[in-house]
Amino acid sequence: MNFALIAALIVGLLVIGMTVNGFIQRREQQAAERRHRVAQHRASVRDGQDMLELGKDLPLESSVRDILCNYIQLHLQSMRAIDPNADGLAAQEQWLTGQRQLNQQKSTEATAKLVLPSQSAELTALRTQLHRMAEFVARLRQDKRLDPNQVVLAFKSLARLRLRCDVEGHIKLGELAVLNKQNNLAKQYFKYASDRLVQENISDSYVQEQLHTLDKLMAELRGDVPADGLATAEPQPDAEKDTDKEMDPLFAPKKKW
Repeated sequence: MNFALIAALIVGLLVIGMTVNGFIQRREQQAAERRHRVAQHRASVRDGQDMLELGKDLPLESSVRDILCNYIQLHLQSMRAIDPNADGLAAQEQWLTGQRQLNQQKSTEATAKLVLPSQSAELTALRTQLHRMAEFVARLRQDKRLDPNQVVLAFKSLARLRLRCDVEGHIKLGELAVLNKQNNLAKQYFKYASDRLVQENISDSYVQEQLHTLDKLMAELRGDVPADGLATAEPQPDAEKDTDKEMDPLFAPKKKW
């Protein structure tokens, strides 16, 4: 009897031990899964914050800032639902509240100006920056929790800003090239801006205005519209000789390997 009782106790303890061990393992597995899910949402929050930081010095419309804040808020809410005590959650929620207040303040202020660089490399960096933001906002259409109309509005706003950056940026570079007597380079910049515009809705008032500006600049560059109103100067036969020296890397012919 004693032996049978001892055996039964041992078996019972083994069963209890295995049950407790399995329970602990399940809890650890669930905790690990929660940490993984929180980490995924935290990464998404950082992505949204990076985009806001990227555009802090740009004249972004409120639609862009708002959709980025909404995206961040959704992921913070998901983090709270998974783990209300997640590290840094409260601080990030407080940061988002402050960001929304800042966005509201910016929307009531005068429209910020688009500051265009005076160097080709800097303009390329700005265009890349806007391209990254536009791609990010475009991907937000896949998130069914976000209002698709707000996402489209934000994307169109960024597309408009990219157009302004491309056109007005190259016009500025062209005007600087004219001042430096780099007429061939100026023509390249003006042509790029013109080609960029004709890709858009040609009846748009902004497109028409910029095309008119470019027509005038090109006419002045050719000497068709002299600044002093005198007769058009005869074309200089050597005007095109230094094209390669003035060539911007953006327009340089591709090498054949």
